[in-house]
Amino acid sequence: MTAPEASPSPAAAPSGRGRAVVALVGLALVAAAATAGWWSWAGSATDDLSVTVARPRCEGAAVRARDDAIEARPGMRCRVTATIANGGGGSVRVDHVDWPYLGSGAQPVVRAAAADGLADEPRDALHARLVVDRELAGGEALRVHVDVVFRRQGCMSAGTFSADGFPTVALSRLGRDLEVRADHRLLVARRADWDGCGR
Repeated sequence: MTAPEASPSPAAAPSGRGRAVVALVGLALVAAAATAGWWSWAGSATDDLSVTVARPRCEGAAVRARDDAIEARPGMRCRVTATIANGGGGSVRVDHVDWPYLGSGAQPVVRAAAADGLADEPRDALHARLVVDRELAGGEALRVHVDVVFRRQGCMSAGTFSADGFPTVALSRLGRDLEVRADHRLLVARRADWDGCGR
């Protein structure tokens, strides 16, 4: 006489606690995916934004033909204009624009002239800050400028001074703070030393 074969028992249904754990894990995965998507999409603003800078337009100073360097001298005034363009589909907020080494705390022989919207925060900062605080929709462009004047209290040896990332744009999208540095450098040239530091 053969022993009866045992039939497989049906899988036990998950308990109430087990179902809650599964639901929590699912929610955590959904939240992680949503966060990653938000982070990625917000960060794409740096790819969407372009910053181009026009040749300086000067009075009282020459602009060198080969590299657009400003030949700095007392009494000069040069306007540098940058175009910020949003080539993406979503909007971004342009918070401010920093003009490197043109602040009151810097030492080059040039500085930013006083203008509406131009802040000196913190005081004696290296960079001049233009407060923009404006939403820029996809496909829109915004022009900003800074007037560069001679700094008699500055110091510079004969030669060329350069400021990379000129300008640097601070922006935000969906609460994420971002930064775009222009692929451009401000060049300032002197044919003779100028030592005004400490005057």
